[in-house]
Amino acid sequence: MAVTLTTGMFPVAQLPAAQVVTVRVFLANLENRPHRGTVTVSRLSGTGKERLRVEELEVPGEDARVVELPSEEVEGHTIEVTVAVPVDGFGAGQLPLVPGVAVVSRFTGDDSTSILQWISSDGFVPVPVPEASAAATGGTG
Repeated sequence: MAVTLTTGMFPVAQLPAAQVVTVRVFLANLENRPHRGTVTVSRLSGTGKERLRVEELEVPGEDARVVELPSEEVEGHTIEVTVAVPVDGFGAGQLPLVPGVAVVSRFTGDDSTSILQWISSDGFVPVPVPEASAAATGGTG
């Protein structure tokens, strides 16, 4: 069983040409056995959302995996990161995979990097599960 968590929509900075912006999505495994998670990144497009990336990741025990999105996909856009992670961790109510998002700037002059924005696991919120309609469950409206 899995739970879906989201950052909600957030803007990614548009920087001068000498700086390149990337978005890195992390899934860290806090347990000593492997777990699978899914990362989905979307951006605003007109009145809807355009899906940029969907990746299912196998994260070894006590390790992490990163999905990196290049500047041309994210810079100057408003994006949303959604992760589906298992709920079957060792501890009751504890998620074995912990998400995080970094918006990173690289200055091309000296190849130095800096973090422009960090969204920790506390910045992710559960996506509400839609309730079954009354018609589907046999109830009356």
